[in-house]
Amino acid sequence: MLSNLDLIREFVQNSIHKKDVLLSNPALTAQTVYKTNQLTAKSEGVIAIVQLSNTLPEFSISPKSSQWELINQALAEYSYLLKGEVDSRGFYQFQYCEVPKGYEMHCTRSVILWRAW
Repeated sequence: MLSNLDLIREFVQNSIHKKDVLLSNPALTAQTVYKTNQLTAKSEGVIAIVQLSNTLPEFSISPKSSQWELINQALAEYSYLLKGEVDSRGFYQFQYCEVPKGYEMHCTRSVILWRAW
């Protein structure tokens, strides 16, 4: 059985490659509905959406989700960053951003970064 992080990674990877997805574990379900990949938390509803018809997929993520940090981690692994814009549903948009050679992207809570700085 896939862990939540593994399922989210598969969801992200399939969405980037514009592939249909059908995955599930006790907490999460990922599926394709009308050319859109959706990640659903069984206790929260839809927490992530990706339009497969876009040239470069953009991820819409619910900031209220209990999976927020895992989703951020998986998206960072594929060079997707928060755009800082909230759509009409209250979801944040993530878009691909090429990381310069010699640099790595990491995802952590802002308070940890703030303390280190």
